[in-house]
Amino acid sequence: LLSRLQVNALKPDAFTLSTLISSCAQGSAWHCGVHLWALARQAHAAELDVVVYGAALSACEKGSIWRIALGLLRDLECSRMKPSAIAYGAAIGACEKGNRWSVALALLENMRSNGVLPSRIACSSVVLACGRSLQWQHASQIIWGLLQEKKPAPDAVTCNIGINACGDVGNWMLALHLFRELWRQRLPCDTTTFNATMAACDEGRQWQVASALLGEMRQSSVRMDDVT
Repeated sequence: LLSRLQVNALKPDAFTLSTLISSCAQGSAWHCGVHLWALARQAHAAELDVVVYGAALSACEKGSIWRIALGLLRDLECSRMKPSAIAYGAAIGACEKGNRWSVALALLENMRSNGVLPSRIACSSVVLACGRSLQWQHASQIIWGLLQEKKPAPDAVTCNIGINACGDVGNWMLALHLFRELWRQRLPCDTTTFNATMAACDEGRQWQVASALLGEMRQSSVRMDDVT
């Protein structure tokens, strides 16, 4: 379509280009979206604004191509345009899917230093990347910061990832500490939250603590499942 527009001497605007790239990213043709952005940039076929970059970054996230995502984000940072939370979030998502926890963590820190408020999804992606690589210190530090600052407030999914990460390395005390802080702040604790905390205590041979958590779960409105 872009080639046809060029043949007919028609220059697509940013809205048209971002729509085309987003359509590719939402389907299974994310690579076409990235290629489309590259063609447009090379041919100066349209004004590449933050929305177009965001669409291209989303395509990179879909395809887990974190290197290209970093290049796109670097272009944005070097230009007069300020990367949006969506652009940062997509780059972080690409790094998370590419198992690059340190790069994802650096992007989150860079995001904050540039005055861009990270979304809950971006924070969850970094916590997931750290947790998957057994970087429980970083995962718990991010969650603890969210619990204190509430910018943004963590959800159950993010906290569950952190609790699981602590349990995977046998740090049952930190897993329990995170759980207690969630409970104290009356933040959502679901079945997975209880199960992950009890599993961490079980790994640490803290069966009395796990048993006490099971009793709390029974008294609450949280349902038990087969894992429990």
